[in-house]
Amino acid sequence: MDPFVNNRDTTLLAELEHRAPPCPRGHGPLTPTPDATADTGMSLTCHTCGARRALDVALLRGLLGSDEPSPPPAHREEPTTVLPVVTTPEPPTATERTTILTPVRDTTTALPEATEPKPATARGLRPDGTIRTTGWFQVGTVAISSGVWAALLGLAAACLLLPHQPLLSPIVAVCGWTLWKVTTVWIRPASTAINRDTVAAADLTPGTCLRIYGSIGPVGVLHGISPGRRGRVRLHFGRDTYRYVPADTPCHRVEIRT
Repeated sequence: MDPFVNNRDTTLLAELEHRAPPCPRGHGPLTPTPDATADTGMSLTCHTCGARRALDVALLRGLLGSDEPSPPPAHREEPTTVLPVVTTPEPPTATERTTILTPVRDTTTALPEATEPKPATARGLRPDGTIRTTGWFQVGTVAISSGVWAALLGLAAACLLLPHQPLLSPIVAVCGWTLWKVTTVWIRPASTAINRDTVAAADLTPGTCLRIYGSIGPVGVLHGISPGRRGRVRLHFGRDTYRYVPADTPCHRVEIRT
């Protein structure tokens, strides 16, 4: 341990690391780094993408919740050597490389990979990057396809025609579902998708599939998230598709099945 760093400095540094704001590109909390150009001698840096934010006195007070800056170390006599800011991440060690290649998955929230096609191959993928989905009615985790409702509608029409056209009734019953299938596969391709859970907008990560507007409608693959004004965040779904929502807005994550 450095004899020139007292317990108060160590506590303040740990508190600063705990309260550091997140990376604007979604790489986690920023890390305090020595910076000779900053007023406080430090800046907040993302070691993944190199994003940097100067740590001025006002920001330091806001993060630490104190109206007075920390006093300088009482026993420091030697000049401080300021290290340059590293903008490119160092290559991972053998242990880190093994961890990256074999990540531990959270089985409580992870979506099954065997049944979920990649967004780039989804049937309902549109030129703007969003995914058109079929209509659905969901009870808990069980999704009832809109094809069922189309089949029931055809069956109802068949029952009405039964007294007048007995031979035509079975054909009408099948036509309801067939027309739905042809429409969602060839005329207006759409993917089947079900809602899995909700996550606050500020906690989303790039690559997540979620409903763009509420709990129904088209699905978008989140390309990035950035802070906005008045406690809002900007969700970017590619090209010109984006939304500004409050940071605590619940967003519906979905599983694309076709």
